[in-house]
Amino acid sequence: MRGFVATIRAGSIDTANAMQPLRRRLVATLTGLCLLLYLPAAGALTYLSAADLDLRTLLPSPPAADSAAQLADLAAVLAAQESRTAAQAEFARADAQVSVFRFADVLGPAFSEEQLPLTAALFRQLGREVVAIGRIAKVHWSRPRPYRASELVKPLLAPSSDGSYPSGHSLFGYLSALLLAQIVPERRDALLERGRLYGNNRVIAGVHYPTDVEAGRIAAVAMAALLLRNEPFRSDFEAVREEISAALAPPQARAGLRSSEAPYQADQTSVVYMYSGTNISPMIRPQKPDK
Repeated sequence: MRGFVATIRAGSIDTANAMQPLRRRLVATLTGLCLLLYLPAAGALTYLSAADLDLRTLLPSPPAADSAAQLADLAAVLAAQESRTAAQAEFARADAQVSVFRFADVLGPAFSEEQLPLTAALFRQLGREVVAIGRIAKVHWSRPRPYRASELVKPLLAPSSDGSYPSGHSLFGYLSALLLAQIVPERRDALLERGRLYGNNRVIAGVHYPTDVEAGRIAAVAMAALLLRNEPFRSDFEAVREEISAALAPPQARAGLRSSEAPYQADQTSVVYMYSGTNISPMIRPQKPDK
């Protein structure tokens, strides 16, 4: 108010100029209040830290450069690139989005961010924690992405600056599948298959190796186990369970959904992983056609 008072004392009241400092303070105050309203909500949704799950000690090392396992890994990426259809490429690009609502093709149109705000908030936070937990492992191994290891790889997505191992997308996707299966157990198999495909699409897109994807799934199982023993998470997860259960159809109706209705099952390549020592070696096996 000092500027307003000074203008009065000068003998002329210019209200437009005199009110500018007050307006600026008001805008700043309102902005601060908005941030205060937002930050506690975000801060309350914190469950695990990188210290709770050290992937450097959990996961096997990725294949060494120039090893037979690395060459097999790269061959798997090139095989997926060679065989991918236009529909698979489009699907892999769509799955680049980190969102639990990519599972709407399993759970139906009611499974949407607009109808499930608690679900959206919880899984957004899990996405942040996946990044924090995965980043340390990515830096530790610093595995180059397939397109940096070979110019033959033509990725469908923009290059990333972080490491390849483990796949954060695979971790988030399979973690989401595991948790959703706790809420909709009658769709468990379809959800886990969709979670696997979410990771496999990273190979189809040419941005990860199959071993990156499998390591993400291993990390997801460990992270899910920790979360389900975490009291703050369990409390919030129960609210999400109630929200999803209310939004979706009754169990008998949900169980009646045909698996063939989910687009992720069409014309895909199955990736089989063989374990040898401390490394994971991939083999590509075409999906058998339905008889």
